[in-house]
Amino acid sequence: MFMTDSTPASGPTKRSSAPLSRTLSPSFKDTVKKITSFPDNSPRKRSLKRSQQSTPTVAVVKHASSGLFSSAWESRKLPEIFGRFSSAPRRRIVSTEPLPLQLPSRQDHTRQRRSQRPAAHRALYIPEIMSAIFEHIDGSTPMKSNASQRKRRHSQMSKESGRDNEEIDETSGTLHNCMRVCKAWYPLARDVAEKRVSMSYAEDQRMSSWVSGPAKAGRARELVLHQCNIKQGILADIPEQPFLRSLEMYCCTSAIPPKSLLQSNLRSLSLPGCSLVSDQLLEYITQQCRGLVHLDLRACDLISDRGLKAVAHYCRDLRYLNVGRVNKCENITSSGVSAIARRCVALETIGLAGTAVCDYGLIALARGPSAQTLHRLSVNECAYLTDHCVSILPDLPSLILFEIRGCYIQKASELVRWRSGISGMGRSKRWVEAGETLNHAMHRFEHYAKYWMEMAQQVKALSAPQAVVPQRRKRRQSLRGGSFDGRLR
Repeated sequence: MFMTDSTPASGPTKRSSAPLSRTLSPSFKDTVKKITSFPDNSPRKRSLKRSQQSTPTVAVVKHASSGLFSSAWESRKLPEIFGRFSSAPRRRIVSTEPLPLQLPSRQDHTRQRRSQRPAAHRALYIPEIMSAIFEHIDGSTPMKSNASQRKRRHSQMSKESGRDNEEIDETSGTLHNCMRVCKAWYPLARDVAEKRVSMSYAEDQRMSSWVSGPAKAGRARELVLHQCNIKQGILADIPEQPFLRSLEMYCCTSAIPPKSLLQSNLRSLSLPGCSLVSDQLLEYITQQCRGLVHLDLRACDLISDRGLKAVAHYCRDLRYLNVGRVNKCENITSSGVSAIARRCVALETIGLAGTAVCDYGLIALARGPSAQTLHRLSVNECAYLTDHCVSILPDLPSLILFEIRGCYIQKASELVRWRSGISGMGRSKRWVEAGETLNHAMHRFEHYAKYWMEMAQQVKALSAPQAVVPQRRKRRQSLRGGSFDGRLR
């Protein structure tokens, strides 16, 4: 908004001491020259003359406000210069609003911000190193940005990498953050995200989109279904995944693992809470997946000793086995545990919580080939165990954690001796997780044992003969100016 003063300017305009030809930029002088050198009959000249009759410098100021000049000082100086070429009386222009300047664009801000970042290490751009790092990233961590930003960034990166029409599951959280860092990380993190498929609370529609899309490539290595309400017919349509190493179906009560996913390369199978898994299905799984190392069958109430014997027969390299349960405890007894103890030679962790195993099952574990490799033993809420099972602990040299919560065991002294070791009451490297009553008894025994051990050491020190210390001979040495007797003067 411009306002003109009605009174003409009195006297010549005060000029700066420096010549204008030296203070004006070349682009400014070229602009002035172009404005004043229009032909007389041109439309631009006629419109300029009409604007000069009322306010001779309004048109020039409009040109200045449109970004033709490089600085605000030139925009303010232009009316004074343009007055030399105009025969109309000059008028002063008062602006109530500041003249708009040409602000830097968003791309300029982004370029400047990137230039100020510290240089990243060269190792972060080596594909082999970053692929190994992405393999160990937990993909279940949720993302902090909203969905629109994820989709926009994903589409931009996919176009730059030449993969326009591909879709990817958005549940891989942290890996998606890595995909948005730079162009070099995008294909590496994307490949890892395609190998890890994780779905939580998924429905049939989402599972169908994955089956009809990325599943056809057969690149999945890990498949996690967490409390998914999916029909068995949709799971049966999953194509074979030859590189699948880990399959987890957590609390999928209405489905069982399809046959297309039970391949010989499968190493880890977790079916906790899958109530439809039976002994017959477990026999088929062990026959197809003989290289299983990790088998989780918690809360699978239909599994009995028959299924455990099939596991012991086909899966000799098993390291982790968990058959803990709350219901139908009588299905797992010492018979199935003894079969596992005889054939599984590399067993490291076994969970028998809530089963009907008795002392004979633990004795079989202590005498079997896995006694040297067993690290963790869980027998919580096993009602058929007695104090006799504690005596087998010295026969398990590699055992670190022994869980006996809810058991009727009162032999606290044996547990304390095993936990503290035979040598004494030093720092323990073993742990016992027991109930409140048993823990209190163990603490009392430790307190009394420590007290009597200190008393025994004092009695031993008093009864020992006192050693005679020979008198130290005084050493003398002749020095200049006197003698030296071993003391500093």
